[in-house]
Amino acid sequence: MTTLAAVLADIGARLGASAAPQEGKALLAHVLGVAMPELALNGTAPFPVDRRDALESLLARRLAGEPLAYVLGYAPFWRHDWKVAPGVLIPRPDTEALLVAALEVIPADANWRVAEVGVGSGALIGSLLAERPKITSVATDISSTARQVAADNLQHIGLGKRCTIVEADVLDGVDGLFDMIVSNPPYISQAEYDALEPCVRDYEPREALLADGNGLAVYRKLLAQAAEKLREEGWLMVEIGCGQAEAVRHLLPTTIWKNIFTRNDLAGRSRVVGAQRR
Repeated sequence: MTTLAAVLADIGARLGASAAPQEGKALLAHVLGVAMPELALNGTAPFPVDRRDALESLLARRLAGEPLAYVLGYAPFWRHDWKVAPGVLIPRPDTEALLVAALEVIPADANWRVAEVGVGSGALIGSLLAERPKITSVATDISSTARQVAADNLQHIGLGKRCTIVEADVLDGVDGLFDMIVSNPPYISQAEYDALEPCVRDYEPREALLADGNGLAVYRKLLAQAAEKLREEGWLMVEIGCGQAEAVRHLLPTTIWKNIFTRNDLAGRSRVVGAQRR
């Protein structure tokens, strides 16, 4: 009999020290259809032989470099797990700093209209909708895969009716004014893109990561459109890359914007720039 603890130890040895300790647990729990804490409580239980092939298939994909989120088919963000698939940017904990910044300025009972540029999996706008039950939203993306995955995610958690997902480059062709615009846009320069870890560069969608103009091209278009599409006193919130805070702030003229701020992520890196429309 092979126990769950023995299988978990074998997975850890094969993944190596470079893998996060939780990866083996996540793979095994996924194959068994249980929550990860159950593995620790049932380490002496036998591993079902009929799940061996499924586990080996997933493990082979991870060992080949495929991101864990794609292997599992989901990624955690804020209070939910979000379906992801190749062609959809994997939501990351760093982006929760953007969510928190947005929540801090949206009143709990606000019936704001919010736009997200680059919806990806829908994790950001979905989390906003879940935390602020009266807001409605429009989300854009150029990727049909991302739009479908986001729609599936929002429908799954019962928020599909409060978000209209449309095909658009930034906010091109999107009608109406908004109380807030949020975005985690492509912001990686070509040099930074070339230096990314293979599990990111070789698997995640290039168009969701890479931006021209030293990573600032999408910001220039987004900030220009936001100035036209935000109501007076409306808020813009964007995620930024390492070292981009001053460059992005420079794109926000004080004749149009006020209350400009930068927020750090949990690692102490500048991660969010926000501004309010005059």
